[in-house]
Amino acid sequence: MWWEEVEPTLKVAVRGTYESVMPRFRPLLKMRLQDIRLTDMENLVRNETKFVGKNIKTVLGKVFDYAVHHEFVAADRRELVRHIQLSDEQSRKVERKIFTWEEEAKITEPELLILLYTGLRVGELINLRQEDIHLDERWFFVRKAKTKTGIRKVPIAEKIVPLFSCIPTELRYED
Repeated sequence: MWWEEVEPTLKVAVRGTYESVMPRFRPLLKMRLQDIRLTDMENLVRNETKFVGKNIKTVLGKVFDYAVHHEFVAADRRELVRHIQLSDEQSRKVERKIFTWEEEAKITEPELLILLYTGLRVGELINLRQEDIHLDERWFFVRKAKTKTGIRKVPIAEKIVPLFSCIPTELRYED
């Protein structure tokens, strides 16, 4: 019920974050909210990164807020979410490495190459308008971004200039 009410009001990035953690709630789906215990919730975050664990806690908190507001559960049930422990071991860092020329040569999707060469977020590429792209001057303008500081001019590397003619005029997120 909570998702049906809140989903249409969410920004694309927030919706994507919430949807990315939804499959992790499968073990709780057949349970009544008042029967969910702290250990059940901690089991959801046990093998997750700290980032994903925080997102799971956020969604759980919102679901319990909704349930308390609609008097499905007592207010003290919401407090359980605050006690979910995210261990330090969950802060696994992803080791990043630079692509080799051979690895880069295997990437053929223009959208992916644009993301790699410009540092854009997927949502920023999706929101890019034709009138914001200035190929002759080798830059484009990010008009819509996740944060205010994300609104910026981005230089276009010579190597990817031709790719801007390959991308569709309307992009969409796909799973």
